Amino acid sequence: MKINHEAKEIVMTRREYNLSKTFGTDECIAVIEAMNAFKGYKIVVAKRKTTKQDYKRLTKSFMIKYIIENHPEYLEEFTTLVNKIGKGSDEGVVSFFTVRKTFLYRYPQFM
Repeated sequence: MKINHEAKEIVMTRREYNLSKTFGTDECIAVIEAMNAFKGYKIVVAKRKTTKQDYKRLTKSFMIKYIIENHPEYLEEFTTLVNKIGKGSDEGVVSFFTVRKTFLYRYPQFM
């Protein structure tokens, strides 16, 4: 549990918050003491920090549209790779993740 004096908040993790809902636990007592010590402060549950990168916008249609608009000379090579998704080849089965990895390698600004 942390006290944010600027925002007048008592910041807790989700785990601390859930444990503090049970009367008599150490977390409940700590919250009661903090609320008594800092009158007028509100309790806030801290959001989880996400370290995982989000590639939701990198769909097949977005990637093809981007290539058409910016690098049309690469379009034929990329569409043949996209058309191989789920089909076996000499190199093995091509997955969407392979296509996305190829796109990200070529255009690292989307990482």
